[in-house]
Amino acid sequence: MAEKTRVTVRINDADYPIAGDEPAEYIHRLAIYVDEKIRAIKKNNQYLTSSEVPVLTALNIADDFFKARELAIARKKEVENLEQETDRLKDLESEVSKLKEESEVKEEIIEELKSELAKYKT
Repeated sequence: MAEKTRVTVRINDADYPIAGDEPAEYIHRLAIYVDEKIRAIKKNNQYLTSSEVPVLTALNIADDFFKARELAIARKKEVENLEQETDRLKDLESEVSKLKEESEVKEEIIEELKSELAKYKT
């Protein structure tokens, strides 16, 4: 089992020791994100209590998460639709290729028949 990453991060002017499975750089990026959210909420809502700030921050982060998840689901559906359309176009391309081959064979038969007909006309 891999050893946990241990880092100290600073959020809202307080240091927090964190242990996790992710690289230290990733944990620091998360901490910066949370710190920026807290600071923005405090700046825009100066009358919030110290217990209200983290709750509102959590709601804002949850909102970001839900929107990102919905966007990812929508993009996944778009990709699936494009894949289906690509498959449909490949099928149509195959059908067109078959029809071209059939047309070429029929054109050859027509030319042979014209040639035969020309023999009887002379």
